[in-house]
Amino acid sequence: MQAHGIVTHVIDKEGRWRANFHGLDFAPINLVTFVNALTNNVERPHHEQETGWWAKIKNMF
Repeated sequence: MQAHGIVTHVIDKEGRWRANFHGLDFAPINLVTFVNALTNNVERPHHEQETGWWAKIKNMF
């Protein structure tokens, strides 16, 4: 027996993986909102600069 999961991958304009939406049970508005934010270059809702070691690690990817 073989089973396959359903995953919707979201890739940004630069070809980077940004998110996965698993299964068919997620609310479509969440996918639309996420893609809308990517296409309009909205990385963060507030224009605060992240600082600290975690921000440095995240910026590596």
